[in-house]
Amino acid sequence: MDLLVDIGNSRVKWGINNNRLEPGVPVIHQDSNFEARLFSIWRALPKSPRRMAISCVASKSVLDQVKTIALDLWPSLSIIQAHSVAEAYGVRNAYEYPEKLGVDRWLCLIAARHYWSESVCIIDCGTAITIDAMDRNGCHLGGLICPGLTLMKQSLSNGTANLQLSAQSGLPSLARNTNDAIDNGALYAVIGLIKSVIADLNKPVKDLDVDNSPILQRVRLPDCQVSAAGKAAVKPTRTYSRHPVKRATEPSKKLIVPGRYLSRNPKLVLTGGDAGDIAPHLDNLSCVVPDLVLKGLSLILAE
Repeated sequence: MDLLVDIGNSRVKWGINNNRLEPGVPVIHQDSNFEARLFSIWRALPKSPRRMAISCVASKSVLDQVKTIALDLWPSLSIIQAHSVAEAYGVRNAYEYPEKLGVDRWLCLIAARHYWSESVCIIDCGTAITIDAMDRNGCHLGGLICPGLTLMKQSLSNGTANLQLSAQSGLPSLARNTNDAIDNGALYAVIGLIKSVIADLNKPVKDLDVDNSPILQRVRLPDCQVSAAGKAAVKPTRTYSRHPVKRATEPSKKLIVPGRYLSRNPKLVLTGGDAGDIAPHLDNLSCVVPDLVLKGLSLILAE
């Protein structure tokens, strides 16, 4: 049995993989009783895990807490921490410095590459909202980051007077009281962002004004060249190597245009805690996968 752990900005999401993935109850790591609660939950597992795979975008102190709890319970546990690299598991990282891509986003790309053969647009709806596009050949085209629903509302509460933070998810409609206006405004902002990105990704290449578009900028990709026909001249191989191909030390100089490889209407994949609140308001047929990061971790351990 393997233990899969996704340490996000607010919560520790985890699951066990014993021939199939079984997600556990998330724990908020900002709570004062976080360590005691996680220790109690893991101690109740029916079997001792042999390995633990970790994705962490939180602070090192939270990572160390999680590792300490696991090793206190299972001293012989093997710990594997995931990191973003230039190319692995059939995915090519678009970042100029690949290791700077959030590891949770990298794992979502790996999972999406494994489960879907078409172009995908991945929206992780957590504390921050991240959007990443990947073509059908496994070339990551880059992404965006903005505040999530709760963070948007917190910024209003912290930066203005007499505005109270609400825990409601909101509706895409005009409101008649302040609390609903904040909830609905945050939801509108997120829905508008996603729809705008999808619309730009669906534009024909000839219609893209890459240099002047606020959303679509040129993306640097390692060794992902484009022929005159607009197809990948060097296709990424879908080879799942446990070891990183190479870690880039300098930015790649090769440029491609987002949308160049994307088929019309890429698969829209939503994950993260707010995915269920956002997905119903999107026109595109979207797929909600709450545990996409954990699925990526399981694929790494499968190699």
